[in-house]
Amino acid sequence: MPRWWPWAVAVSCSVVLLTAITVAIVREGLEYAGWLAAVLALLVVPPALVGWARRRSAQRGRLGDRFVVGPRDRLPRVRDLVRVAALDHRFGRADARADEVPFIRRDASREVEEALKAGGFVLVTGESTSGKTRAAFEAMRACLDGHVVVAPYLSEDVRQAVELARRHRPSVLWLDDVERYLGGAKLTVGMVDDLLQGGEIVILATIRTVELEAFGSRADATDPDERETEYRRVGRQLLGRATWVPLPLQWSEHEVGRANAVAGDDRVADALAHADEFGVAEYLAAGPQLLEDWRAARSPSSAHLRGWALVAAAVDVRRAGYTSGVTLDFLRPLHDHYLRDTPYHAISRSESWEEAVAWAVHRPYATTSMLIPQGDGLYRTFDYLMDAMQEDPRKEVWDALIGFLDGSDLPALLDVGSTAYDYGMLDAAEQAVRLVADKDGGQLGAVARTTLGLVLETRADAGEGSHAAARREYRRAVDSGWPEAVAQAQMRLGILLAKLDEREESVKWLKLARDSGHPWYGGRASRHLGYWLEWWGEVAQAQEAFEHTIDHGHPRQAIKAMIAMGDLLAGHDSQAAADAYRRAMNAGDPELATAAALNLGVLLNGESRRQAYEAVERAADFSDEHGDPWLVAAFEFMLNDYAGAGEHTRLAHRAARSLRRLEQIAAVGHPRVAPLALVYLGILRRAEGDEVGARAAWTQALASGHQPAHELAGELLAESGSADA
Repeated sequence: MPRWWPWAVAVSCSVVLLTAITVAIVREGLEYAGWLAAVLALLVVPPALVGWARRRSAQRGRLGDRFVVGPRDRLPRVRDLVRVAALDHRFGRADARADEVPFIRRDASREVEEALKAGGFVLVTGESTSGKTRAAFEAMRACLDGHVVVAPYLSEDVRQAVELARRHRPSVLWLDDVERYLGGAKLTVGMVDDLLQGGEIVILATIRTVELEAFGSRADATDPDERETEYRRVGRQLLGRATWVPLPLQWSEHEVGRANAVAGDDRVADALAHADEFGVAEYLAAGPQLLEDWRAARSPSSAHLRGWALVAAAVDVRRAGYTSGVTLDFLRPLHDHYLRDTPYHAISRSESWEEAVAWAVHRPYATTSMLIPQGDGLYRTFDYLMDAMQEDPRKEVWDALIGFLDGSDLPALLDVGSTAYDYGMLDAAEQAVRLVADKDGGQLGAVARTTLGLVLETRADAGEGSHAAARREYRRAVDSGWPEAVAQAQMRLGILLAKLDEREESVKWLKLARDSGHPWYGGRASRHLGYWLEWWGEVAQAQEAFEHTIDHGHPRQAIKAMIAMGDLLAGHDSQAAADAYRRAMNAGDPELATAAALNLGVLLNGESRRQAYEAVERAADFSDEHGDPWLVAAFEFMLNDYAGAGEHTRLAHRAARSLRRLEQIAAVGHPRVAPLALVYLGILRRAEGDEVGARAAWTQALASGHQPAHELAGELLAESGSADA
């Protein structure tokens, strides 16, 4: 039924009432007319009230449908808006989720804030993913927190938005992508001038560079259409009223420096690594959306299944250690392996190769696409996608890269071989690094000899071959005389001989590596020397080795040596051990500081539960509110310590120490730390063959309510259940 019906009834009743009263006065006198007026008023007032209520309800209902509102369908104030996504008209857009990432103040932020304080029309300009919307939003929050926000969803509502802004002073009219509100019967110069005339109203808008160029006078010459020319002319006049603040796509050194302060957030850290090429804001914005599109393409109903396979092949090329671009001819046979392995390939209708390429290279943002052209017919994948692949790169990728690089790019072949070793692809690793070692007689070949020795040593540890072959390759690298290879080979040879219990020779080679002056391998060799001396019972010499590492080693190696010193002293000098842990906590490495704080908590647990809890609380403080990422890294640090010990029976006490530490950390009961400790305790119990104990630990973690621990424990329990089945 039409909304106006109550008012129609009310008007009709009013006419009847007036007529009746007039007739009554003429015929019966005033007294009778009064009674008649009262009766008829009862017929008129209820419909009128109903009509008024419905009109108010309709008005309020439409407000929330067309404008950003707060509780009770009222326009919000700036301080009520916590996330920029509330103002974003492009629902579900990737960069509408970017405010989940901590805001890094831009150099232009101060200029935007000063313009907002001065009032008037402020326009933030820049590329599509330069971070305009987020920067404008944060500037508004910084200096206009008491203003009412008028943010229309639809461009046709801009006139009503202007009226609302006028009625709710002080207010800010939010026009993200302002070009949507220009032209036709929308925003005009007169409306803007009138709106800003009385003060207390700010217009805050954004516009992409490409749209800004469309309003330039040069565009008139390329498009002679009279209506379009008039639209651009009016737009130029209106935008000319604004104070422009450009926001560059690429970040300055100062901005990168500020971002480094929050680089503990993995998303920010990844974006910083690509700041020079894409810009931090674009990487944060484009990455999630491209990843979502790529994942969605791997479905039976997708029109881009071949495109998914093409990008998957390119992603694995990058993950296999080859960072340069490859040709489409290289990717074409490779992508077939991925396409054939999709479970619905036989029933799906894949697009053509040309369509797949066009989809993969489509650039929805300023500089990013799934497959990025590098010039000369070369392509590489967008790095953000690499973490999405769960399985190791396929064997076909290694085979293709080794064949492609053999003899043409030996440094890249060494990178590929080293990466294959990291993935446990020992056949591919040995083939690649042996080719480099045999074909290059210089420093590159010497470094390859060391890597080949490491591959052969790992095979021998697993019962495949002998340690003598690895020892021989290390000696050949030492004899090469190339400093980069010599220090690494000396260190590796010393560790290998220690595992073989050739104590005297091991100490000799580790000391040679320590004294080589190499900034990385020298520090590592010194620390490993301390470990082995400790395990051989040479406590005083081990302490001396750790002190040498702290004084002369690589910064990270020095912090690890501080933790090792604490472990060494914990059994007989708890005060000195606590001092060593505290030095590591204050050394500036969040991951190792967290590990040191946890070790300190274990040390103090026998003396004072309160002090132990305080130490564990300090470990939690190094991480974010959920206990990630440094707590996870610290527990993985313990897990790696356990795994390294598990390869050699004489080092079994390391494994026992890791297990005991996790049990004690869990027993302290810190709500943010204990759940994660239980997860990793379960992993170690399973490694010991205690499946029941592992499941008990994971069940406790699952019930803790701690989100990361809940997710990890759930996955491990599901995996354990599958194994039992």
